[in-house]
Amino acid sequence: MGEDQDALTSDVSGSGSGDHVDDRPIFVVGFQRSGTTLLQALLGSHSRIAAPPETYFIFRIADFADYYGDLQEDVNLRRALHDLLNPPLPLFDECGFDEERLFERARAGDRTYPSLFDTMMRDYAERMSKVRWSDKTPGQPAGRVLDLFPDAQIVHILRDPRDVIASSLETPWTKANAAKLAEEWRRFTLENIAVGRASGEGSYMEVRYEELTRDPDGVLRAICAFLGEVYDPEMTTDRSRRKGTVASVVAPWQARALDAIAPSREGGWRDRLSRLDRARIAAILSPEIASLRYQPFPPADALAGRCLRVAWRLHSQPRPVSPTVATDPAARHRELDRFLSEGVSAVERWQDAEEATERGRSRNASGRGTRDI
Repeated sequence: MGEDQDALTSDVSGSGSGDHVDDRPIFVVGFQRSGTTLLQALLGSHSRIAAPPETYFIFRIADFADYYGDLQEDVNLRRALHDLLNPPLPLFDECGFDEERLFERARAGDRTYPSLFDTMMRDYAERMSKVRWSDKTPGQPAGRVLDLFPDAQIVHILRDPRDVIASSLETPWTKANAAKLAEEWRRFTLENIAVGRASGEGSYMEVRYEELTRDPDGVLRAICAFLGEVYDPEMTTDRSRRKGTVASVVAPWQARALDAIAPSREGGWRDRLSRLDRARIAAILSPEIASLRYQPFPPADALAGRCLRVAWRLHSQPRPVSPTVATDPAARHRELDRFLSEGVSAVERWQDAEEATERGRSRNASGRGTRDI
């Protein structure tokens, strides 16, 4: 546990000075609801960095290389490119991608999975008159990024996990409970930090969401120095530059990234989480909360967490082994499609509910106006 705690001690840190300018790929990593969209949008506001909506390239394409096959074959290359440009949600409808033109460009390249992604991202950057690109997908691991792009620069955004979990529980696509989310956050965060800090000079930097929202100029100056870029003050002041990162289809829950930056309401988890959920999180994350130097759990939550931890140890039973992932690539891809379809359905139900609520507000406002007259 001591090494894990040591891994979480910095607020804003990088492994290099970033005193050169180049076109290395940039990846924003972070657990869901940690401020990845805001950070990506701000990076996309730089005059040299293009930052399209989240791509899920690793999860949807690279991790299914056995399904898509050798990209030296035109049919495989075309299929992988088509799926890359056409995720379940129409995230790229406003990006202006021309699939046929990109296919010809990809054919002329190295025809590897990283090259395919670079082809797509460079095309976007060039049409934005920029020289670098940044990718953001919540939950993508730093280790996998560096496997595919050894020269990548990674910016890892951290946020108080209690606020992360409270926000995650309110989203329509989250099925895990508070304890499961705490376990996932801990594993993801510690693995990213360990991989990132071992990645070498100038490859990895950590920032805190709370610091970014309190002092966006200061944090972005540090990030630009790490990336080897000159800081542009309009990254924070010109909100129109951020629009390319937030696709219309996801605007209902990502639109705050387009608002004026305001300090995050730290500690909101106290009102948003039940007492039982606070205890569950405390049982798992108390050491990490201390290492991150966030406010400790209230004494009652901390005590309940310790009791839960003891109870879990005393009464835990061996769990049945989960079925192994299907060895058939096509079967695994069908499972991915099913998972993504469920997520899209959840989002659509949420959007329908939001629209119904908005119609109700409009009717109420109209009724009040009539009565006032």
